Amino acid sequence: MLSWKQFIIRLFVTFLFVFSFSIRADDSVKKHWIPGWQATSPMTIARAGAAIVRYKNTVYVFGGVDGVNFLSSVESATINPDGSLSPWQLISEMPEPRGFMSATVFAGRVYVVGGGNGPYGKHLLSSIVSAAVLDDGKLGPWRTETESMLTPRRCSKLVVHNNTLHVFGGFGGALLDTVESSRFSDNGKLSPWFMQPNKMTMPRYVNEVKRVFDKVVVIGGHHPTKGRGISDVEYANLNENPMQWRPLKPMKTGRYAFSSNYHGQFLYAMGGISGSEYLNSIEKLLITNQLSESTWRNSTNLPAFMANFTTMVIGDYVYVFGGSTRYGYLSKVWFARFNASGDIGYYGSEANLAAFNSSAQVKKTIINLPNSGTVLESIATEGYTYLRVMSKGKQIWLAAPKMEIVPNMKIHFSEGVYMSNFFSKTLGRNFPGILFVGTVKVD
Repeated sequence: MLSWKQFIIRLFVTFLFVFSFSIRADDSVKKHWIPGWQATSPMTIARAGAAIVRYKNTVYVFGGVDGVNFLSSVESATINPDGSLSPWQLISEMPEPRGFMSATVFAGRVYVVGGGNGPYGKHLLSSIVSAAVLDDGKLGPWRTETESMLTPRRCSKLVVHNNTLHVFGGFGGALLDTVESSRFSDNGKLSPWFMQPNKMTMPRYVNEVKRVFDKVVVIGGHHPTKGRGISDVEYANLNENPMQWRPLKPMKTGRYAFSSNYHGQFLYAMGGISGSEYLNSIEKLLITNQLSESTWRNSTNLPAFMANFTTMVIGDYVYVFGGSTRYGYLSKVWFARFNASGDIGYYGSEANLAAFNSSAQVKKTIINLPNSGTVLESIATEGYTYLRVMSKGKQIWLAAPKMEIVPNMKIHFSEGVYMSNFFSKTLGRNFPGILFVGTVKVD
């Protein structure tokens, strides 16, 4: 039995514990939701078009391009309890450079599938290379799998379901609408590949693919002829044999070279290129087990206008790795988390929120429409309005969304995507250089 002194002491200790816990709880309540991203350890190499996987507590990034060369390098980082990443370290290189491929983990082994290398990625790959993940988190010797895909594919996407690897679309000399599959054996070897009898409803290139429950959802991509992103979304049941393709609600914005994720009940489409410009927008779609869904809605923006980056969801955290912008290639890595509404951000202090609002406002005023000029010539077509503009003492050509505009108008226009030696089939004309922009406003 406790003496009265022991009882008083225990009661006092309990009071201190409850009081201190309530203070911590109050502190957490006072934290503000910030619709932004936090930077964590950058990769050792700037890279876009890389592939990424997670195994246990380690993230692995494979290959890609650094703006000049295709890469064979592989690097890894561990995940800290607060969601940040440890410093990256280079580990075993792949047998050859490759970029714009996909990767997965199966039974403790990483598999890197397809891709391309050589000048402008013209050398298309059908091979698959794999390596075992060792106890220390590094990778064992690489091996080239005996069974290659039936079609060389760059920018294809994959999912694994019931020990079967499925690869969707990509570029194989032309844009592809085919799906091929291979089964894993107990020793991790792949069986001979076979083509699925049903094709997707359209060719899919630099698109995204996500597994949602027992379904596979295929999102967006590059239009085969019009040089812009598509907003179309379709899905198939992975348990159906053969797969049957059905439409889902289209995105608000057509996009390619973007990334997607699934978390909670939301499917996300992030960034990419519209055809006119790099995007920082994120759309989310509330989706259920039966894929009855609402419409796409805007969510938190990315930390930059970017494309060809890689993302990954780990628990309640989402990460963005590298990629490219109009200005170059990135080694940066950002992370954030999901709130109950499915939006992306993090909890911070009032000072953090004030700093974010200040920086966001500065970015908005700088990035909105930073360029200006005078229209010298305007050519309207079905898809674009072509504008010859005098800007900063030079004549440049713009391709803008279809609009009514005449010479001598003063305009402001957004950052865009520059293309050299662009041939317009509609006009039957070659432009030595043209800037595709998403927004033009008349002063």
